[in-house]
Parts: sequence; C-alpha cells; structure tokens
Amino acid sequence: MRRNSISIGLPTLMACVMLLFGCTAEEIDVQDTKRSAEIRMTASMQQTTRSASDLQDTQVSSAVAVGVYGVSGGNTIANGNNAAYSVEDNGQLSTGSAMVWPESGSVTIYAYAPRQESWNYSQATKTFTVAADQSSDAGYLASDLIYAYATPTDQTTVNLAFAHKLSRIVLTLRTDESTSLTDATVKIVGTKPSTTFTLTDGSIGTATGTASDIIIGSGISVDTNSSTTLYGVIVPQTVSANATLIEVTDGGKMWRYHFSNDATFVGGKSHSASITVSSNSFTSTIGGNATEPAN
Repeated sequence: MRRNSISIGLPTLMACVMLLFGCTAEEIDVQDTKRSAEIRMTASMQQTTRSASDLQDTQVSSAVAVGVYGVSGGNTIANGNNAAYSVEDNGQLSTGSAMVWPESGSVTIYAYAPRQESWNYSQATKTFTVAADQSSDAGYLASDLIYAYATPTDQTTVNLAFAHKLSRIVLTLRTDESTSLTDATVKIVGTKPSTTFTLTDGSIGTATGTASDIIIGSGISVDTNSSTTLYGVIVPQTVSANATLIEVTDGGKMWRYHFSNDATFVGGKSHSASITVSSNSFTSTIGGNATEPAN
C-alpha cells in the first residue's frame, strides 16, 4: 500500500505559525528587539554659572566611575543596582554588563559620581565624605559629588544631565612684594567632611563628622607680587565668623585667614575667596562675599 507524504518548507511552516498566532514577521522582530534593547546613556553637566576650572564643569570627567541604577516598579532591573559605568570622551556611558529596557512599565535612571562600591539601592540614604587631600585631580574628583536622574518616555538614548551637590571654594592666593612661596601647603581648616545623600531625589543632609582639614595645595610656588588659584570641595555648612578657614604654611611660617562674618556655603555653588600672603601679617581676613555664593 503506497503512503502519500507532504513536504513543507521552512518559509511555509513559518507562515503557518504566524497565521496561527496572528502576528507578522515585523511584529516578531519588534518584540524581540524590545526585549533585548540596551539602555544607552550619555552624560553631560548642567550649564550653570559655576566658576570654571578644568575639572568637571562642562563634562563629567572620564577619570571617575559613574554609579547607575535602573528602577522599574520600585525594584532595580537586571544590571541596574549601582552598576559601574565609565565616561567616554564623547560623553557616552559604557559598561561591561548593560541594562536592557523592561518588557513593560516605565524605568527611572538614577546616576551619580564618584561611584561608591557599597551603595545599594535598598539603602534609603548613603553617607558621603569628601577627601582630606584634594591637592591632586584624583582627590578633587573623589570629593565632587554629582547627580542626575531621568524617566525616559521612549527607548532613545537617555541623556543624564548631572549637577554638583556640594560647595566649592575657589581660592585666589596672592603674594605681596615682601613674600614668595617655594613649597607651600594650603588647607581649608575645620570643616565637617561628611553628609547624607538620598538617591531618589538627590538631596543631601547637614554636615556631619569631626571638623578636620582639607589640603587643597601642596608644593605650591608663587613669586613675589604674583598669584595662583586653588580649588576645594566641602560639604555645605556655615563657618562661624573669625574662625580660621584657610591656612598656609611654608618654610616654617604659617598664615591663617578667616571671614569677619559667618560664611554660609551653599550646595551646587562656588564661593570665591582671596588671601594675600605677606611677611607683614600672619593673620588676616579673607576677601570675597562670605554670605552669598559668588556664582
């Protein structure tokens, strides 16, 4: 008895399957793409009037790691719990294990730098402490806490616009005709170094910790009647009038400087200050506006 057989090619079989489930090849492709699409991100700095330096004013530095969280439905998505991202020269964020768009629901991206290894999403608040030595780029960047978030409405590249969260002191150090510096150390004196940081809204708490010193310049040389500019990041706080804030030492000599009024340092702002090192005076006031941010 002869048996008849029917041969069905793969294209015909696929057509039958699509007909059975009521979808087209284009729909299958779109659904697969949605499930596997990487969340791509870029980083930029919010444009403010903050005084310019060459460190992290117009672009997030490629020298710092960025911590990124992807949150959907109140929980972090895969690879989205304080994931370590690096910043390319063009601002693109890259990582070895990328997050992907969730199959349904919205996603919120939170990001900050410099990345802290121990910061998990489950922690309501995190503690951040500025570096005690900011005389190098690495020390400064380790102290400059920046933050961004975004809730994208589509699957285009997410731009994260970062903002500075702490206060910066821009110190102009001058010498007069009586003095030059050859190997000076410059410190911000007696500020509290720590604060709390809330990831979901980017807020910071009050300054905490034991008041301590921050080195902002080491091995500084300045000729007579010359100047140099130094930068330091502190936690926002108020420094009492007449309390020493800046200290300069060189060759066994020490100069101390204070504001004559209470000085309130504001988060996300730079505060300009100026001092003059002179052999005629070893204690003096700091020039600049002690109560309002310069910019």
